[in-house]
Amino acid sequence: LRKLILKELTLDSINYCYWYGSCNFRFNNAGATKASELLNNSFIDYSRSDPACDNFSICIDKFKHELLENRFPLLEERFRHLDEVEINGESFADAIFLYLAGKITFDFILENMLQYFPGFASDLFLKRAALFFINLYREAGIFENQIKILPVAADYQIPKILEHYGFIKYSDELKSIINKDLIMSK
Repeated sequence: LRKLILKELTLDSINYCYWYGSCNFRFNNAGATKASELLNNSFIDYSRSDPACDNFSICIDKFKHELLENRFPLLEERFRHLDEVEINGESFADAIFLYLAGKITFDFILENMLQYFPGFASDLFLKRAALFFINLYREAGIFENQIKILPVAADYQIPKILEHYGFIKYSDELKSIINKDLIMSK
């Protein structure tokens, strides 16, 4: 669980600003799916239960190298966020275990996340923080009740889902632009 927490914290710390639209507009397919693939490659040894595979810093360095090679946007900013995770990630994982043992509150964890990881706090809607807890729930079944009080991650994916289920309707002109994978300038 500890390794899962650190791996998810690493990925979610850089989960922003890929580019809107289809992945064919992303140089080297530099999107969330590609970032996840690169993270898995960088953490493959770390994810094993072998104690010899416990060097979190080496995984972070490998991940940075992968992001650089794949020409992800905003590398300087992403590297700064990864440095925050490298420095404070282990302590944050410890705090999650204290929470699971009933010794601290969820509010305390969230406040510490925002204090020790300014990259998570820089998002007005706390999208990356919410995604971290949502993903931990999905992967490990923890934070089920807490994700219900987190804000909904607001981004371009939400209208896509709402339109798919018929809750909103795009104008014919907008639908045509979307279907043709055209980049909108305004």
